[in-house]
Amino acid sequence: MIRKHWQNWIITALGCWLAVTPWLHNSGLADGGLAIPVSWSFIAAGSAAAVLAAAAQYTGNSWEEWGCVAIGLWLVLSPWTLGFTDNEPVAWTAVLSGGAIMVLAGWCIAQDPWRRKT
Repeated sequence: MIRKHWQNWIITALGCWLAVTPWLHNSGLADGGLAIPVSWSFIAAGSAAAVLAAAAQYTGNSWEEWGCVAIGLWLVLSPWTLGFTDNEPVAWTAVLSGGAIMVLAGWCIAQDPWRRKT
């Protein structure tokens, strides 16, 4: 039996939030287009986290949660990697959302040690 984790629904919601963040913060909209890597990072990471967390609800594998841990780590490091630490609201969004995704995904992994590891 596949065990459902409530944490995955929160990760899915966070992923959706991150995917629309460039428009909400108006951080990456340059000349009406998504011209900077920060926006694409938020869109790609948010979409991937949402899809992986939703898929984790219906599979018996743990690789989806491990993928979310990696995405969360990327988000935490992205303000320094992509150089947007000066834009504090966007940087804090990345760090806090990424940290939450890592903690929640790690919690799923730790909570269900007998889940298939493939």
